[in-house]
Amino acid sequence: MQVMGLDAVAPSGDHHLVQLGTAIRSARTALGMSQQVLGDAVGVRDSQISRMESGQVENVSVEMVRSIEDAIGLDRGQLLRSGGYVSDNCPPARQALITDPELDDEGRFAVLRVYDGMLLVKAAGASTDPTATSNTSSR
Repeated sequence: MQVMGLDAVAPSGDHHLVQLGTAIRSARTALGMSQQVLGDAVGVRDSQISRMESGQVENVSVEMVRSIEDAIGLDRGQLLRSGGYVSDNCPPARQALITDPELDDEGRFAVLRVYDGMLLVKAAGASTDPTATSNTSSR
């Protein structure tokens, strides 16, 4: 299972996917909530919740993870942190981009690619100042 829009930040290995599903199941059962009730709350069937909890789905959108967090009453990003998609050593700016409620998956992925590109440029020692580009005019 991959969280859509996060393939640039998604951890490798099934272990993290199991962690995400386990976090969903733990939070849901702690509330005494059934898979059907959670599914109804987020607009999917209980069988889809079951597959998410067991890591048997190919993709889960960040919006779905957020919907689950809202339905269960978790803080935004809590499930992504539990699943290892946002780690403690993840820069705060990147965490904000990953969990930003204003970005859809496509926008989030695009912004993260630009952010990662800027970090690579910075790490390579090149200037990230857009005014540092050559001053050529096109006629």
